[in-house]
Amino acid sequence: MTAVAGGPAAAWVDGDPVTVGEVDARLAELRATPWGSRLPAERTAEGRNARRWVVQLLAARRIVEPEIARRGIPTTATRPLRLDSALALGGVAAAVLAEVPGAVALAEQFGGEPAEDAVRDYYVRNRDLFGDAAFEDVRGGIAAELAAAGRDRAFALWLEQRMRDSVRTAPGFEHPATPGSPDATHRH
Repeated sequence: MTAVAGGPAAAWVDGDPVTVGEVDARLAELRATPWGSRLPAERTAEGRNARRWVVQLLAARRIVEPEIARRGIPTTATRPLRLDSALALGGVAAAVLAEVPGAVALAEQFGGEPAEDAVRDYYVRNRDLFGDAAFEDVRGGIAAELAAAGRDRAFALWLEQRMRDSVRTAPGFEHPATPGSPDATHRH
């Protein structure tokens, strides 16, 4: 671990350190919430992985917040963190959308409108969702839903690529799923 002003570094984002002190402070904030008791104990494998996950979140913030400022996006409301979003996008992207003001507006700048064939295909494959409604009656809602999902996916992919390009972690602070991590839970 390399020492920097503010304590040792857990990671660097484009050379800018994320200090262990910042990680510890964010974990303390999380532990102080009503959900804090659900976090794993600190000295367990799960607790160390929670710490690694916080490093990922802080690094992602260091990427997203300057991008919001660079694009002149207003720091608007966030979106509630939901399990389906976390599963679809990955936990870090979903958490960024839930806690970084302006991230939702940034994500809306990614992706585009779905192709008409995709909208119709969704309608055909999910007829049970629409009852007797004609395609023309539900087309707009389906298109909006598919467009939003596409924007979220495009944002998550952009963030993932930026993280790969910009983030370097100190030993012991790797992504929780890194296979070489002693606490990686995904084993073959």
